[in-house]
Formats: sequence, C-alpha cells, structure tokens
Amino acid sequence: MHKLVAAALARSPDRISLATLGGRKGVAITLGYLDSAKWPAWVAKVAHTSEAVLKLAKEHQALLALAPWAEELGVPRVLDWQCDSTNACLLTSAVAGRLVRIIFRLAGEPGSGSEHLNAALSWLERFRRTIPAGGGGPAREAAIAALAPLKEECGAVAGLRSLLESAAEFAAAPSHGDFWYGNLRFDGKRAGVFDWSGLAARSPLHDIFKLLTSCCFEYGGAVKTPPDVAAFGSIWFSATPLARYFREKIRPVSDDQAELRTAFYHFLAESILIAGPSTRGIWYKITSILERRGFPAPGSLLPAGIWT
Repeated sequence: MHKLVAAALARSPDRISLATLGGRKGVAITLGYLDSAKWPAWVAKVAHTSEAVLKLAKEHQALLALAPWAEELGVPRVLDWQCDSTNACLLTSAVAGRLVRIIFRLAGEPGSGSEHLNAALSWLERFRRTIPAGGGGPAREAAIAALAPLKEECGAVAGLRSLLESAAEFAAAPSHGDFWYGNLRFDGKRAGVFDWSGLAARSPLHDIFKLLTSCCFEYGGAVKTPPDVAAFGSIWFSATPLARYFREKIRPVSDDQAELRTAFYHFLAESILIAGPSTRGIWYKITSILERRGFPAPGSLLPAGIWT
C-alpha cells in the first residue's frame, strides 16, 4: 500500500473500504469507499514505471489547471500527490455516478443510446465554453512525431503521417483526448469526466469523434465493443440513419470539410497511439482501408464490402 493511501485511511474519521482495480499500463488503481456509499470517496493511482509516472504527472498538472471549474464540470480534485523518477501516486476525489455503455443499433434509428450521448455532448459544449482556449499543448505535432516508428508495423501509417504534416492549421481548443463512455460517469442527467492525462489543444471535433466512435454497436445478433471495423465504416462512411444522426451531432461544431478531414485523421492517429496490443491491429486495418481510398473525409460514401 502506498503511503499516501495509508495516510488517507488514517486521517478519515469514518471507516473506509478499499477496492483495487487491476494494474493497467504500469498503474494500479485503488478506490476508497465510505460505508454504504454508492460511489467512491477518492481514487488513488500509483504508477510503477517511468512511462506511467510521466503520464500520471500529466494528469496531475491537468487537474490542477482544471481545478477552478472542477465542481461545475464534474472533474476530480487533487487531494494529494507524490512523485519521483520511478514511482508516483495521485490521490483525487472520485467522480460520482455510474458507468453507462452507450449502445446503438447499427442499422436502426437512434434509440435509447441518445439520452446519455446527448448528456455527454452537452458536457463537451459546456467544457468548450468554460475552459479558456489554448490550454494543454499542441497535440497534432506530438502525434505526427509519435507515428514515425509505427510505419514499420503498418505501411499506411506513413500516409496518415504525411496527411497530417501537410494539413492546414485550424483553431484549437482544450480537449480531453480520450473522451469515451469508459471515462464518463452519469448521475441522472449530469455527466462527470475523469482520466485527464491527455488534456491538450486539439480541434473541438476531436472529442466528438472519439465519443461517437467509441459507442457500442449492435449488429449481427451481438453488441460489439469498440473499436470495430464494420461499425467504424458504417457510422462514418455510409448513409444509414445512424450515420446521418451522428453527422448532425458534428455539424454545430464545424461543417468545414477540410477541418473535418484533418480533425478526423488526427483522431485516428491518436487512436492508434493510445491503443493497447489487442486493439492496435484493428486501427491499423481501418487506416489501411482508408489509405487505399485516399483518406476520404468522414461523410464520404464508401462501399460497405471494404470493411469486412
């Protein structure tokens, strides 16, 4: 047990029960629950590798930057922090609410998934209005640099990198970076968001692309978890009712085709970079299909058969 966790237990006047989540990319997560509470009182993340320490330090800095708006936006507050070169612990308040998988029928009309999707999109709109522009750092340049060694694993990555290098610059805004339902909690109609290590300046479209792509989609008698090649092709490159519905969710943010294309492929690049070993191959397959089609803008109509 890290000493910050022990200290949190010692200073609490109430009994706290602990729940430990499995280690993930060098990070162990412990949740502290007050007796009979529905949600955790606090969350402790302990990083054990240099890469994980760096990522946790980024989250710490992001939460400090967001602290003035933490209550309004449902963002964790930093309770304690300790860091050295090989070990770090970040203790934060927890985000109240329950995990909700946002599910849509791929071939049908938008249904029950719309309620929580709209709550998440409303949160994003409030986030863009609240947080000053220019926060974080230039994420696209970092993504371009990080893609370079991956072209040995997937030749299409070289084309993706060239596209981003030559693309025009557009206005950037603070962006969460990994805005999917797994990093959201819903308490009634209120959404809260955690896991802020990816805070940076990106297109305001980036988090919307991430959210929509990361929904679960029901087809073929099963609910498919993201990423899924066939679902990706259907929601971004077809004329189904769901694809049209998603495009309407994007339109209020930007209808500029050049900006849509650049933001979409920046999103694709970051999806490759943050993917684990079990999903990176799926993103490579998607990238390869799109490269063969000249990296079309989302909303272009492509044959359904290319995604199988």
